[in-house]
Amino acid sequence: MMENLQRERNFNLSQLAHWSIRLFNLIIDMSVIIGIQVLILYSLRDVITLDYSESFSKIMFAIIAFFYYVIFEYFTGKTIGKFITKTTVLTDGGQKPSLKSIVVRTLCRFIPFEVLSCVNERAHGWHNTLSKTIVLPDSEV
Repeated sequence: MMENLQRERNFNLSQLAHWSIRLFNLIIDMSVIIGIQVLILYSLRDVITLDYSESFSKIMFAIIAFFYYVIFEYFTGKTIGKFITKTTVLTDGGQKPSLKSIVVRTLCRFIPFEVLSCVNERAHGWHNTLSKTIVLPDSEV
């Protein structure tokens, strides 16, 4: 209810997190996701025999990544990368994103070459554009 009372804000391009910070977020988050995957596989090594294939690895990675992004961004507005770089996910109106927005944002990350939509000064990323979200430095929030 309090979220509905928040005032909509407009942001200009210069206020958004720089693409290099966002790339650093990606590197940190991918490292964390791979680390989680390694820990899971290591902990299961004596329990089950895994026919570890490239397909299994990709599916497991996708599942971990999906839950990592949805849980962190929905509940905190940040992933571990965003905590480190002091950036936050908000709606393009400056509010906390809904679960639907975060799920759309997360699913868009799986679009092939989506990461390339973020690597210039004017690019905003398909995962932001399609989910109507932005990433701001905490100092702008």
